[in-house]
Amino acid sequence: MDGDYPVNNNRDIEPFDWVNQSCKEPWKEAFKSIHFDHFEKYKADKLQGIHLLDYAFFVLTEACRVTGNVLDKTFRPLIYLPLGSSQEIRKWDEKNWESLGNDYEPPSLYILTIKDVFDLYVEEYKCPVAIPFQSKIPVVGIFRCSRSPEEMKNSWEFSSGVYLYRKEDF
Repeated sequence: MDGDYPVNNNRDIEPFDWVNQSCKEPWKEAFKSIHFDHFEKYKADKLQGIHLLDYAFFVLTEACRVTGNVLDKTFRPLIYLPLGSSQEIRKWDEKNWESLGNDYEPPSLYILTIKDVFDLYVEEYKCPVAIPFQSKIPVVGIFRCSRSPEEMKNSWEFSSGVYLYRKEDF
């Protein structure tokens, strides 16, 4: 669903504008998403590490502000910050904050209309992570390393990353 936003795919959009436009348009999916590489600041500044985490908090705060003003529907913003893949299940390490932005997959912003964030049928390790700075809104950080039943059956790699969301949303 990345790129499923109401602008030309060749143009950048500000996170605020994407969330605002997405929430105003009717849609039936459980979520909409956009990769950060459609956001000018992310591309221009080549954000990594703590700077990327700080920008992710800005994007999440803006998304929460916009979705908080939308009537008649519950929209829940969520950020996914990928940390790459591995042959074995990985555990959380504080050094991961500095690894943000090193994966080939850019971070994503999701707007969800459902409350179930995590799949039930996966092999996974997940744990809450302490955010290394204060934010304007109460944010939960969850590290997750997982793979689906299909990925297990085929002995594929585990994917890991950090999910950020407003505390009361999930």
